[in-house]
Amino acid sequence: SWTLAVFADAGGDILIASGVGPTIQIWHSRAGRRLVELGGEGGPIHAVCAYTGPDGRALLATGEDDGMLRIWDPAEARPVTGLEDGSSPQWSVVAVVMNDGRTLLATGGSDGVVTLWDPTDGVLRHRLRGHSGPVWDMCTVEVDDRVLLVSAGNDGMLILWDPAAGTRLRTIDAHVGGAWTVCGITLADGRSVLASGGSEGPVRV
Repeated sequence: SWTLAVFADAGGDILIASGVGPTIQIWHSRAGRRLVELGGEGGPIHAVCAYTGPDGRALLATGEDDGMLRIWDPAEARPVTGLEDGSSPQWSVVAVVMNDGRTLLATGGSDGVVTLWDPTDGVLRHRLRGHSGPVWDMCTVEVDDRVLLVSAGNDGMLILWDPAAGTRLRTIDAHVGGAWTVCGITLADGRSVLASGGSEGPVRV
């Protein structure tokens, strides 16, 4: 499985696994059994994340090979909607919880473009350009009480974005080869740092 996401339902934790194929499998973490398999809509699913919808439901968002961002209701085992702007395969997806309480969904494509969607109304809020190759991973980090989006690209760069304004704040030349993964970490003293891994091996903080 290339991508994992975890969310909680009324009965316990559920592990969401997406392999190199057209499906995501939902497993019950306590019982260790597969509950349902979703997919078959748009080719291979490259990324999945879990987020809470405006009505409190747990929802899944998937980045797919056909360029679609699909939203799923795992409780009903069905797709809710699909969002697409004509871009390339989507290799990463992350939920961005804004300071005003809204949740946006960010996708990173093989064309290097990061798109920010409002899943409530299906509106494409921003299309962010900065990477020269595929965007392999994304995360959020809080800096000075602001939620920022961070993208990791095949060009070795980490780019910090303001998701509210749709602007680039900083570019970090992090890896000699591709930057494959990134996560935000809050230290005990309250500082926020980034940890990233790339094709050359070492994890950088």
